[in-house]
Amino acid sequence: MFLCNAGINIRGGDKMKEIFEKAQGYKYNSVAYKDLEDIGEVSNENIFEIDRAAFIAEETSKGMQIHWGAESVENFIDGISRVIAFINDRNKENKRIFTEFIPPEFVEHMESIGFKIVSEWVDFWVKDLQGVEVSTSSFEGVRQIKENEYEEASKVLRSCAGCSREFVGESEQWVKEWNESENSCILVAEINSKLAGVCCLSIYGFDSENGAVLWLREIGVAPEYQGKGIGYALIEKAFQWGREYGAKRSFLACDVENYNGIKLYEKLGYRRKDERGQIDMAKY
Repeated sequence: MFLCNAGINIRGGDKMKEIFEKAQGYKYNSVAYKDLEDIGEVSNENIFEIDRAAFIAEETSKGMQIHWGAESVENFIDGISRVIAFINDRNKENKRIFTEFIPPEFVEHMESIGFKIVSEWVDFWVKDLQGVEVSTSSFEGVRQIKENEYEEASKVLRSCAGCSREFVGESEQWVKEWNESENSCILVAEINSKLAGVCCLSIYGFDSENGAVLWLREIGVAPEYQGKGIGYALIEKAFQWGREYGAKRSFLACDVENYNGIKLYEKLGYRRKDERGQIDMAKY
């Protein structure tokens, strides 16, 4: 069914899949690499279609995240402005509005309606994983995670919240699912029988003519152990694991303001791609 509010069509519950697929089909969108299952439960009143644009507003612990697709910057700015107005009319609390994958040419328009950049994830690559020369770390306490350590690994990652913009860590369930997924692995650094660091890895692109890619998905060192070379040791072992399972290259994404992280990655042979990265913006 269709309900109308301030010129906005609000789709009924069974239209969620349709609106998601429409968003994916637009020239610009934030859901090109998402599955519908990646979005949590969304009420009917938070699903919108407006003038060649589609929006799904998901309630999260940090506020409202808007997943979107639009044919032009004009369609996007007009649509998201009306969606926010509708949300604010319904709920007077000042909630954080967050959205991902903003094209660089949209940024100035977003800033004009009160958004600001909260993270920008740029790509770093090691183009020849077999040939990269890395000094051997003196830290020997790196190994693969055990099944009974998922909770402790989650605590390490959560302890790193805020070390990079928008990084909040991962749940125990996420750690379990990642480690038990095909072609994935979690390495941990141990000091005095306690986990001090965690590195989450995966390999993809086995059919690529350029070779499979070792993806450094996430790395965290507990604050009390930072500055001791543990991050370096984790990535060194990650390279070994990747080579063992056929990876020819390595990729990671890092926020442009994570200066300590970038210094470490460049020391290990990663080089930043020239273009801008994934821009995420929020309005408070």
